Amino acid sequence: RPVNQLLNCELHGPHIWHGLLVICQMGNSSCQSCGVADCDKNASKAPSKPAVESQQVLSTPPPSTCNWDFTSFSHTTPVLQTVAYQLISPAFSKCGGTKVELLKSFLRAIASTYQANAFHNFAHAVDVLQALCWQSDQINCDQLLNPTQQMALAIAAISVDLGHPGLDNAFLIDTGDPIAQCYNDFSPLENLHCSKLFELLKKDTLNVMSHLPVEDFREARSLIIDVILHTDRYRHMEVLNSVRGIARQGYAPKSADHSSPEGVEILQALMRAMMVFSDLAHQARPLQASNTWATMLEQELSVQNERERDLGLQVLPLNRWKPSRSDLQLHLALSRSGPLLGALLHIFPALTAASNQLADNARSWSHDCAAQEEVEGKPQTDGRAKKIESLLDPARPAPAPVPEPKQGHDRFGYLGAARPYTGRQQRLTVSTMASTLSSNSPQASTVSTEPPTSMLNGNRPPPPLVREVRRWQEGRGQVMQGNKDLAESTSKGRELVLLYVLSDPDGRGGPIS
Repeated sequence: RPVNQLLNCELHGPHIWHGLLVICQMGNSSCQSCGVADCDKNASKAPSKPAVESQQVLSTPPPSTCNWDFTSFSHTTPVLQTVAYQLISPAFSKCGGTKVELLKSFLRAIASTYQANAFHNFAHAVDVLQALCWQSDQINCDQLLNPTQQMALAIAAISVDLGHPGLDNAFLIDTGDPIAQCYNDFSPLENLHCSKLFELLKKDTLNVMSHLPVEDFREARSLIIDVILHTDRYRHMEVLNSVRGIARQGYAPKSADHSSPEGVEILQALMRAMMVFSDLAHQARPLQASNTWATMLEQELSVQNERERDLGLQVLPLNRWKPSRSDLQLHLALSRSGPLLGALLHIFPALTAASNQLADNARSWSHDCAAQEEVEGKPQTDGRAKKIESLLDPARPAPAPVPEPKQGHDRFGYLGAARPYTGRQQRLTVSTMASTLSSNSPQASTVSTEPPTSMLNGNRPPPPLVREVRRWQEGRGQVMQGNKDLAESTSKGRELVLLYVLSDPDGRGGPIS
């Protein structure tokens, strides 16, 4: 077709522009072969090889969105916007949306609002959206949810980490960040995501819910806020216990009455669980993709670690103990994604593709951990993979709800895999650290654990604060090679802790004992 007709075509999608690119490239190629002087000049202006390759990347067709082996991190933002459009447009049409350009503008604004974090970025949002849509297809959500609910869930999924600064809630709260102060330390990140979303929806050119009646808009807004707030990891146990309770009651989606008050509550709990699992779905992706997501998470947390060190804050357990990637993956699967997916599997057996993949991943991670423990001379007693498989076995009855942990922020959340952590709310002092370290030694009984007088007397300054920089372990072989004197006294290796004094209010300047 003539170029002017293509420019005036009603379809202004990416394929039209890719077609124009192909026409221009073909024209340049023919001119170069004719030998005319002007064509030599044009050939000098032809795009260089890197430019052609970049155009080919932009012209890459969107990946298939109907399979569980979907990956989003390997695609550019324009391609991801196209994928997001393909995923949201069915729900957008079901609830009466007709303005295609409005939806595209909304997705462009969403993509530009995400920050360039290693993990919490637009690619992660598209991964969450695809996981949610895949679940909806597998369970035939048309029988469970009305069009407004489906649209609200899709918008919540693409906005699940909107405006994420690359720092966790505990860091924001502990540093008195304006985000935490704005939301009174209550799920500051999740509240931020909701706020950013509805700031965009205030604009007429971006409001993809402007066609909804007032009551439907209120329902959608309430649902979006509710499911995003429940992605806070401190509400994970609340979501998990709700789904387990529903599964133990023998809930059957096809025969349940969803118009009753009890049915409405059940649907609300299931929508929360679907959103939370979508946020954790990267663990159940194919092994290579799942490990790539874990590496990106480690990269983002390492950036936070540098800021914690600069501010003199307690560093993340990940950066203190240096667990392997497989160890981290096993912990997340055992504490979060595995139990939730196992509970959902009792209600929606069609989610077996995800559960089977997560079980395969767990076996692979366990094998890696066992190989590492063998190298370090540690006993190979890691049974987490079998526990995960047990959680994902639909033949076993759903576990009973467990008591929820005490609310509050600490550094345990993502990475509390190796040992318990006291949290930032308890100040680490010389005496408490000495007591902690000596508790694992043969002479622990001779060390006093009583607090010093300066801690009991409010008129005296507190003891000096100690910062733990790093904690690591050396295997038996390493200990024997490093110090032969310890060969006879040490059979399982030793744990090393690097400390230094942050402040010494009393001015004594004594060594750490």
